[in-house]
Amino acid sequence: MENKIKSGQDLSDTDTLKFVLLPLMNHTMPPFELASSTIKLAKTIPNPSKREACIVAAFAFAGKQLNETDMEKLMGVFRMTMTDLGVMLVMDEKKETVKNALKEGIPIGSIARITGLEESKIRELMKEFGIEY
Repeated sequence: MENKIKSGQDLSDTDTLKFVLLPLMNHTMPPFELASSTIKLAKTIPNPSKREACIVAAFAFAGKQLNETDMEKLMGVFRMTMTDLGVMLVMDEKKETVKNALKEGIPIGSIARITGLEESKIRELMKEFGIEY
């Protein structure tokens, strides 16, 4: 399958299913390495919808097998292979952090430093959340 992906061939539906199930199969490779390499390989799938499905599935299945520390490391791999979906997931994570921080009364400047978001974006999110400061 790796050769098929690297040569730019489109994956069949069966290939995609096999790829999605790859992290659940028996391997000699440690679970973190398997999940990491699966996500990196998935990033090279030419078809965008199949690429997204494989990345998300690999990440989801990894969550069933990895401890919290390894999942945090895998999130770093996920960010490095940032896809449109990855960008959306990271932004959702940041939005939740902003929402919780605002509810705790943390200053906007501090929230901006923590999340890497501009203060203007945080003010937009305040309106979106219906939070007055």
